[in-house]
Amino acid sequence: MKTELMKVGIEYKSEIHKLVAEFYGINSKDPLAKKLNGCITELLNYPKFGSVFLIKHSGAIAGYIILTFGYTLEYGGRDAFIDEFFIKEDFRNKGVGSFALDYIIKYAKTTGLKALHLEVKEKHNEAARLYERKGFGTRKSRFMSLRLSEDL
Repeated sequence: MKTELMKVGIEYKSEIHKLVAEFYGINSKDPLAKKLNGCITELLNYPKFGSVFLIKHSGAIAGYIILTFGYTLEYGGRDAFIDEFFIKEDFRNKGVGSFALDYIIKYAKTTGLKALHLEVKEKHNEAARLYERKGFGTRKSRFMSLRLSEDL
């Protein structure tokens, strides 16, 4: 069984929209879906903001990863945030997520990124263990956010 990642553009908008809805547990008629779809479409139209990867396993769509780009003095240059990482339930615990993360780390290194960041909810212990096995670690600082728009 083969796992592969494809960096996708706007031509995969429909597939990505469906996966995002599944990740958020919403249907296409949910008002949040419209807002998220707008964000995804903007990201797909402007690759300078980030990259979207479709994950396939044995030819079937298994999930997606979204990287968003930034710049950091602390790490010495361009960095990326793994903004979303979703593996469909049927593909979990089969090495798909591990393969996808290895791919993204290699992609980040070959494109000159200096650091990768991600956020994991406290309740997602399995995901946190995977990230730690791949070299991610917690820092002695807090990740804080300020919402500047009520769009989502």
